[in-house]
Amino acid sequence: MRKNQTFNVLCFLLAFLMLLSACTPPAEPESSAPVYREPQELAAGYTFSGKAEASNGAKFFRAMDLPENPVEEIVFTQAQNFLTVEDTLLKENVIEELTTLTYEEVVELEPSGYITGLAEEKRLAEYVVVRAVHDRKYEQQDPAMPQYPDGKEIWYSVYGKTSLEGEWDCIENLPSGEKTEPDPNQNQQDQQQDQQGQQNQQGSQSDEEATITIPYRTAYDLYEPDYVYTGETEIVNGEKLFRLEELPNKSVEELVVESYIQSGGYKSLIVQRLYVLDPASFDKYFIRFRANDIKKYNLTEYTVLAADISKELSEEAMAMGPQFAGGDAMEVFLLGKTADNPNWKIYDHFYRTYGEPWEEAPEPWISYVDGETLYRTAYYSGGTANVTNGGRTLVAEDLPANALEAEILQRYQATILDGEGWIQSYTVHNLAIASWDLIAQKPAFEKEVLQDIAAADLYEYTIVWIKYTVTYAEGMEQYAQLPEGLYNRFYLYGRTSPTAEWDDYALYWPEYYWLPGEL
Repeated sequence: MRKNQTFNVLCFLLAFLMLLSACTPPAEPESSAPVYREPQELAAGYTFSGKAEASNGAKFFRAMDLPENPVEEIVFTQAQNFLTVEDTLLKENVIEELTTLTYEEVVELEPSGYITGLAEEKRLAEYVVVRAVHDRKYEQQDPAMPQYPDGKEIWYSVYGKTSLEGEWDCIENLPSGEKTEPDPNQNQQDQQQDQQGQQNQQGSQSDEEATITIPYRTAYDLYEPDYVYTGETEIVNGEKLFRLEELPNKSVEELVVESYIQSGGYKSLIVQRLYVLDPASFDKYFIRFRANDIKKYNLTEYTVLAADISKELSEEAMAMGPQFAGGDAMEVFLLGKTADNPNWKIYDHFYRTYGEPWEEAPEPWISYVDGETLYRTAYYSGGTANVTNGGRTLVAEDLPANALEAEILQRYQATILDGEGWIQSYTVHNLAIASWDLIAQKPAFEKEVLQDIAAADLYEYTIVWIKYTVTYAEGMEQYAQLPEGLYNRFYLYGRTSPTAEWDDYALYWPEYYWLPGEL
């Protein structure tokens, strides 16, 4: 009897539980869709404690609109950081407006759905869009590169978190949100307009005043709504590993991924992030020395991609003594199109950082070597300054400070010591390494030098400057190219690798660039 009672109780409890579960609605599955955070949500409990104005030497920063939430403070801090970057082109930045958009404003800004699609593609848990209006002023730039005019720049920054507990990070910067949808014919139209503009410039300006304007393609320009990456995300070949932690969202980014897959020399290579660089972030090194490649390859348009990577070198690469060690790095790629090849192609790349602070990182790209550096590395410690041969003389009022200056002086001495020709005398008034600022005073001169550097594929270079007065032997003036008097000459020296010998590549007569008496 007791067993039957126990059985009945169990049956009753089981029926009750089944009835209870039938009445209780099932738990809704957790939504994986990105959540947009409204401005009032972000501003709750936030107080900005920074300074609205700061300066560093000639650089100046001011915010007329202060941050009202943590994400706006990130944008504010990044804008202010240019004060501490030695080689930035910016010399003044004023933030006139700093605003977090509402979701309705984002939809109105991008009816094509690019921003919401980006949040889903990056698998964000939550995201937000900040609008920043900057009034910027730039330093004088390389005339061979696209110019960044002073004035207002409007940027829309997409920030997101991959988890609710994560940190806010910039996902993408979009220039002026007045554009709502990329025009597939825009690149071709821009190219035609740029070519027509260059022809007009050639007809209305002198060679010295003309500049090369090559359109730069931003992340917005390169947006492809229907693009889907279908390639490999992880490849394991023996002990060799390649992995993508962030998928490309543009075909130009896929070109970088393919180049990594095909490259060797590493045991593991992890691509953490791919993105298009903002031109305002280019430093002087990039602006000046990438101009060589743009002219060398005759690019009609270009863009610059960055890849944040983590790399472990293979034993074979380590045995060869690579220039860079393994570790975290930012690698920068120059991509472009030409009149002969309308498809995007990688033309060059270099390392922005590689496991060390930027100031201490090795410089694999071409660089200008100043007089002080040459003094330390190739000091001139002897030789005869003044020479005579019969009635011919050379007097050096300025002695060489390094081996390259000495070589130039010896050339002029040899003319006297050979005892032939029509030179009666040289008086050397100045013998030095020319500063790049002097060369850049004349854009046509700077342009010619950069073209010669690119043609010679130099690793580093410098320019020796000599100023002298020349006189001719009696009756020999008729054979001279120029009358007696004061002249300046510039010699381009360079070497093709860090271990190669210095050699001269070009001679410049500044009469084509400077008026008499300017030097």
